[in-house]
Amino acid sequence: TVLSEESLIFFEENIPEGLTGETAVAMQDLIEGNIEYVWRARAFDGRDYGPFVVGIFSLTTQNDPPTDPEVIFPLSDQIVVGEPLILQWQNSEDPNERDVINYMVDVATDEQFTDIFASLSNVHQARGSVSTSTLLSISLQPENTYYWRVAATDGFSTSNYSFGDFVTIESNRPPSAPTIVSPSTGDFFTLTPEESFTFTVGNASDPDGHSLAYEFQVSLDRSMQPLIFGASEIEEGISQTEVTMESAFENSFFWRARVNDGIMNGPWSDIHSFVIEIDRPAEDVGADTGLTNADVSPSEQALAPTFTGGTGCTTAANKQNTLPLWIGILFWWTRRRKQ
Repeated sequence: TVLSEESLIFFEENIPEGLTGETAVAMQDLIEGNIEYVWRARAFDGRDYGPFVVGIFSLTTQNDPPTDPEVIFPLSDQIVVGEPLILQWQNSEDPNERDVINYMVDVATDEQFTDIFASLSNVHQARGSVSTSTLLSISLQPENTYYWRVAATDGFSTSNYSFGDFVTIESNRPPSAPTIVSPSTGDFFTLTPEESFTFTVGNASDPDGHSLAYEFQVSLDRSMQPLIFGASEIEEGISQTEVTMESAFENSFFWRARVNDGIMNGPWSDIHSFVIEIDRPAEDVGADTGLTNADVSPSEQALAPTFTGGTGCTTAANKQNTLPLWIGILFWWTRRRKQ
């Protein structure tokens, strides 16, 4: 930005240096709002001038508060293990664009926030990220419920608070693996087209008594990569938990399941494999013609007889295929419509 004498609206020199490491000057004349201004300053030692530092600012006659932040972790009734406490929220946005956003965070023992025992102000918004987090090294009593809130400020206005709460525990033990009920290894299923298929596990257990959510994975490979079906956050059933895969198709499959206690995942179950065959309605393919029940010799077909389909197949009437055969071997052949 180039400053010219014609564009100057304020100029002052020979300002004494401040004693606190900063030097300031006040403008007595009012300037218009909603306009961008450029300012600069430099030092003079009595003989030479140093380089300019340049800044840009604007004044606004009306300030809009930042948007409300959104709590990410912990949300409502989430379990927090040990210390320190990490709080995370989605960043606010500034309608005025140029304002710097900071956050205010409170942690209390009651929902009304009358007993605030930890408070932070001026938490800077993380740059290059959609969320901001802060770490609190505070002493939390186990098996207690705590409440926290966060609000954004641009230095002039403050957003509404967003709230979360959590329960503290000293330690957490992982849940067990669920047991596979159906399908299990070696099972073979015949389904109709577009029929759904259900996976069932026996419920896992949690040594700390936490509520469990289930995750299911299905793949065409034992490595479980890539997945062709997956489901998570499945609510636990009374004694068994199940999930349904819509529109199953014909193939060999591998699957497994595990649970989460709200803090950590338990181990995966054993991987089980099974086969699905689709029972499609038969199509009338007409009468077979050709070398049915015939002896084949080199002189007749040169070891490559031709098999011809009947006329009743609407997709490939009288389709012919020539196949090499071996002398002295009895062959049977048939045909069906390819899906």
